[in-house]
Amino acid sequence: MPCDPILASLCVPPKNLQPGLYSLSKRRLPGAVRCPPSLPEASLVTRRCIARLLLLLLLCSTGCDSDYPATEASQPTRPEAMAPRPVQVVSVVAEKAPRSLVVTGTLAAEAQVVLSLKVAGRLHELAVDLGSQVSQGQTLARLDPVDFRLRVQQAAAALQQARARLGLPLAGTDVHLDPEQTPLVRQAGALLNEARRHQHRTSGLWERRLIARATLETTETDLQVAEGRYHDALAEIRIRQAVLAERQAALDLARQQLLDSTLTAPLDGAVRQRHASAGEYLEAGAPVVTIVRLHPLRLQLAVPERIAGQVHRGQAVQIKVEGDLQVYPGTVVRLSPAISQEDRTLPVEAEVPNA
Repeated sequence: MPCDPILASLCVPPKNLQPGLYSLSKRRLPGAVRCPPSLPEASLVTRRCIARLLLLLLLCSTGCDSDYPATEASQPTRPEAMAPRPVQVVSVVAEKAPRSLVVTGTLAAEAQVVLSLKVAGRLHELAVDLGSQVSQGQTLARLDPVDFRLRVQQAAAALQQARARLGLPLAGTDVHLDPEQTPLVRQAGALLNEARRHQHRTSGLWERRLIARATLETTETDLQVAEGRYHDALAEIRIRQAVLAERQAALDLARQQLLDSTLTAPLDGAVRQRHASAGEYLEAGAPVVTIVRLHPLRLQLAVPERIAGQVHRGQAVQIKVEGDLQVYPGTVVRLSPAISQEDRTLPVEAEVPNA
């Protein structure tokens, strides 16, 4: 295989030399090698020279590679790369970083009320159930009203009877009257005046000795009886006035029991538990439903004693609920005056808006 023309001056030995290994020049050239004297050996040496030369070229080409960008003449211009970038300038200000205390607490309702009926009866209607939203004044349950209405009618009739005995209008509401103007007292007063006049005449006749002393004593006795009847009539009127007041109170009580047979919500909230069912007979005071106020919520915390002094009323609170990434704000509103002896913590309550 002939040598490459470029490498011939490096690989072919002089013609007048004998076979063997020779140096081509006293000055060692770059890439100079020892060529074998025979042709087969020369071919092998030539191959090695070519391999070494290729390796040298590869190293040179690798060394020419650079990480620096090309010049403007060789690199195309990109308009978006030349646009200026916006820079935000902020003044350095010294601020205090807020310190936070992490404690575990419980969210509870602001108010929880167990509602019951003040009177006994059969539950006729229950208008709410578990989770029902209620508003203040809303009807929740109602007893059978028949018995309560009959009691109202009975009390009203008894009141009319008492008013009639006093000479008052049956349908009126005025209970004030002058006992002297009642028929009973006026009758007793008339008898008393007659007895006084009769006793006065009898006394005159006795002074003139025209009648017997027994007649005078009889008239005096009649006068005393008339006075007793008059005072008895006054007492009777006062008793009737008291009976009238009692009948009026009985009517008011019957009407109040009729109102109490209906259960209404005392506040806005939701039903947490139902204790009774329609058709059930309930005693007075038996629980019917439990409602809770949902706004605001009450956060109950137990602050360790070592940091209890850093908590005060009006302090902001941030609440994180497990399973909810949202942070809810709150405010400390109540602090216990003493440390709990069981776990050495300070009970604290905060209000959390839940509208």
